[in-house]
Amino acid sequence: MPRFSVVIPTYNRAHTLGLAVRSVLSQSLGDFEVIVVDDGSTDDTLDAVRSLEDPRIRLVAQQHRGVSAARNAGVREAAGDYVTFLDSDDEALPRWLEFLDSARDSDRPIIRCGLLVVGPDDLLREILLPGSPNDFVRWVNTFRAGTYALRRDLLVRLGPYPESLGFGEHTELAMRLAERGLQTSASVATLQRPLIRARRHGGDVRYGSARIAMAEYALREHGALLRSHPRTRATYFAIVGVNAARQGDFKKAGKNLARAWLAQPWRPKPFVRLMASTSPAIARRVWRHTRIPDRELPRSARDQDWSRRPSRPGSRPQLVSVIIPAHDAAGTLPAQMEALAGQTYRGEWEVIVVDNRSTDGTDKLATEWRDRLPRLRVVTADERKGASYARNIGSMEGRGDFLAFCDADDLVSSGWLEGMAAAAERADLVGGAVELSHLNTSQTRAGRLVATDSLQGAKDSWLPYALSANCGVWRDVYWSIGGWNELFPGPGEDVDFSWRAQLAGFDLGFGARALVHYRLREELGSLARQLWSYALTAPAQFRIYREAGMPRRDSRLVLKQWAWVLSHLPDLVLGADRRRSWLRVAARSAAYIYGSFRFRVVYL
Repeated sequence: MPRFSVVIPTYNRAHTLGLAVRSVLSQSLGDFEVIVVDDGSTDDTLDAVRSLEDPRIRLVAQQHRGVSAARNAGVREAAGDYVTFLDSDDEALPRWLEFLDSARDSDRPIIRCGLLVVGPDDLLREILLPGSPNDFVRWVNTFRAGTYALRRDLLVRLGPYPESLGFGEHTELAMRLAERGLQTSASVATLQRPLIRARRHGGDVRYGSARIAMAEYALREHGALLRSHPRTRATYFAIVGVNAARQGDFKKAGKNLARAWLAQPWRPKPFVRLMASTSPAIARRVWRHTRIPDRELPRSARDQDWSRRPSRPGSRPQLVSVIIPAHDAAGTLPAQMEALAGQTYRGEWEVIVVDNRSTDGTDKLATEWRDRLPRLRVVTADERKGASYARNIGSMEGRGDFLAFCDADDLVSSGWLEGMAAAAERADLVGGAVELSHLNTSQTRAGRLVATDSLQGAKDSWLPYALSANCGVWRDVYWSIGGWNELFPGPGEDVDFSWRAQLAGFDLGFGARALVHYRLREELGSLARQLWSYALTAPAQFRIYREAGMPRRDSRLVLKQWAWVLSHLPDLVLGADRRRSWLRVAARSAAYIYGSFRFRVVYL
């Protein structure tokens, strides 16, 4: 009898089903069975399953009856101690079942984990962690395929998924568990790790009617439960109202949006929605069908299977893609290119300079280095400004199995690439060493909290991280976690990238020989803006990662810092060094307060 039964319902998903199944077959824990339920597909789904010759795969074929019926068929066939689900267009990260197995508890029949939501371009859209089972809103909002495993006997006792539902059937199951008193820490073992890579498709036109049906079912069949949770009840009325407005049924929209407002009359958003629904012209404009822009992947990216990980540890990269985001970098880029031309690395590598809306001729300057760097390519990222966006564009263009990142205003040492490649043998993600004396004055270096001989945050942070200016990652790992977070405010995206990778089960290593001469901000105004931006990201990080264990700032430290800021106000006129020191503390402290309001958390 296998430990886990993984049920994968599918309908006309021959083009994605192979990725989903292979992501399970490549799990670090091998004690499982895969049950693929074909819900009457008319494409090549059956052939796609049969081509995956593995004794752990079982195929169940049925007439087209809907996704809930397919899940029920899979449960009936399951033989494992625990049953979990994976959608046929999603993928499980390599240690998904291993972590679920580590959380098994004879007294708790439910295991939970989180997921990463990616868009059509395979890049991150959202990070969802389960949080405390006692938080009902988070409980129902994060109960999705792959994020829960139930003991088979419990799932059978709960009864089948309602076969009238083509959407939200996992949420409906979460409500039934709550009604039976199983939404508690005594019944649920929770892993605050994103272990599933779920794909969000661009646009929601097809799901409007299904969302209405699910919300009306929940309000009808679970009315008593929802009345005790007015916020969720209001949300379901709003789901019906908004989707009805999108379909042009403004009478139904107004009726349900009025109920959403009455459920929570103190909240302004439901009232604004209600007012918008009274005018069809306004409603059509407000709730027109939106679509996540589909960013076209280069063929080098489209043709790869991210579930097939290279054999590590011990393997060196076959090709390293060095990616340099550059915005108006004409003044510093030549020195960095000279440093890259002097690398001692003997392996294969390429350089990709990503020109991000430069106006100073950065792109033309970069192309002049093709004689010294024959595998140099200059690509354009002009949709918007942003280092994460530029890095993602460069990663899509890169052909290497290992991606190395550096900045246009720093200098890599001659052994940087060799150090990166060596460290990559032992880790999934690598951070290198930094040196501050070469490019910075003693005044600029004073008080800067940048680790030089270890990973950043290794001594004083919740989890260590690698600087975006000096890091490398295996290409499959990069895509597994959704790339750089373009939705992240300002700098700090390197913290998010490293933390996300570690929580997903990947190893972060340190390459002492991968040395970069790191440039600090020298001009006082520029320094203040940088410190403000870095501190502003901390409340955003806390909002995402508090459930995973990121602590709040110590209240005694907060009071001590503000006391210092106020008592040292005279330092502003007592010399450049003292003014700079005051500014460092004041900018960070003020940004924490502003960020707490902006991201609706308390992180002072």
